Amino acid sequence: MNKQTAYTQKLVSILAIALLLSATFANVVYADDKTPPQSTPAPGTIEAVKAFVGNNVAITYYGKGISSYAPAIATDVYYVGTDQYEVGISPVRVIQFGPRPLLTTEQPREYDTTDRYTSGELEAMAISFISTHAPGVDIKALIPAYGNKEEVNYFFRWEDVSGKTLVGMRPFIQVGFSRGGDLLSYTNTLGLPALAPTITGDIVYSNGGNYWRQYGPSQYWYYVNGQGWCGKYSTCTPAYMQYTWAGSTKSNYARWDNIDYAQYATLKAFIPIVNSTSTRAPYYVRANGTTYGPYLLNQFNYNDQWVPIVTLNNIQWVELDDNTGETNKQIGFDEIDLIY
Repeated sequence: MNKQTAYTQKLVSILAIALLLSATFANVVYADDKTPPQSTPAPGTIEAVKAFVGNNVAITYYGKGISSYAPAIATDVYYVGTDQYEVGISPVRVIQFGPRPLLTTEQPREYDTTDRYTSGELEAMAISFISTHAPGVDIKALIPAYGNKEEVNYFFRWEDVSGKTLVGMRPFIQVGFSRGGDLLSYTNTLGLPALAPTITGDIVYSNGGNYWRQYGPSQYWYYVNGQGWCGKYSTCTPAYMQYTWAGSTKSNYARWDNIDYAQYATLKAFIPIVNSTSTRAPYYVRANGTTYGPYLLNQFNYNDQWVPIVTLNNIQWVELDDNTGETNKQIGFDEIDLIY
């Protein structure tokens, strides 16, 4: 059947992370959100963040997580300004950072998008960044897979094609820069173990699947075959991503519906390289009878990456719409992932 959900339930040993503990930690402020009670950050994880941002920057501890790229890896999640950092606990290292979903009361960061650097100069900056923050990586042994969005944001990605895959994706390292030279996002999945997940559930819901409902004029829904998580990295269907144009009123929107799992879960969204240029894509989440959001995500700064949105109890549905107030921007709709 062409339209079926990318549904994968992995029943394994229950994650033994103490989510019910609450403690303080040196130089860490705890985020006040609708998350389960915060546990203690693992030793060394805040130091990994400081290695990227320095010692004189405010760091907020959000809580525990699980890597979407390697479900055997537990993470500590930190907020630094408008960015979020996912730090692997064992081994300790930054797996990903980039813009975090913002509330409507928060001011987004302005990025330099002036036509200042060539793509070759930005590539050299990306290589220099990797040599500083991931010095053990030999990019000459990897295959480049570069991309850009509107020739404004450039993503320099190197993949390990030796055969191992992590949740359908080749291990990779990627650095994103704007053409003005601002650092956008970073991911490093190289060397992560392709082991059985240490979680109770990892469920991916596809756009166009059995849990998908889309609304609005059909002529404003667009489809790109071979893109998105199902289109490029998995065997799930449908093998395309969808997008619509942003506007100032709600017209075209979609909902992943009837999820309704009565436990805490972290919601993540896959952001494709194509047709995902909104800087404030609004995600709404219905959980335990209450609608939360919008969580405004900068899709423009990501390229084929899983991005955490929020952790809530008993998520029932997730909605993404086109009412961003932007012009000439596209909202990308692709898979979402709930990790328990």
